[in-house]
Amino acid sequence: MGFTGSAYTLCGRLAEGMPLLEQAGEQTVAEGRKVHEALWVTRVGEAALLASRLEAAHTHAVQALTLARERQERGHQAYALLWSAKLSTIRCKAKSSQDTGVPGLRGAKHGFALNAPGA
Repeated sequence: MGFTGSAYTLCGRLAEGMPLLEQAGEQTVAEGRKVHEALWVTRVGEAALLASRLEAAHTHAVQALTLARERQERGHQAYALLWSAKLSTIRCKAKSSQDTGVPGLRGAKHGFALNAPGA
């Protein structure tokens, strides 16, 4: 379920992918499988970023990084750091360019979003 949600999200099918990712995260917590919780939080944050929900993406990035560090999950920590860096870059560019002068971003009046390669 979670990997399918992640694949849908990365392919731009956010409406289908986000619920699957959220369900996978909830199921992981409900079953007490804390070892992968940081991964699912990161993936939900990644989806939020792709959906132009920058504040939600930031919240998930901080939560995922905190979980990964607390549990010493270095791989999940690296993944959370990768998406945190991408988010920071987008937020920084968004502040410096309210117009579409930033490659890969739509303008502020339309909401910020990553454009797919070749789009």
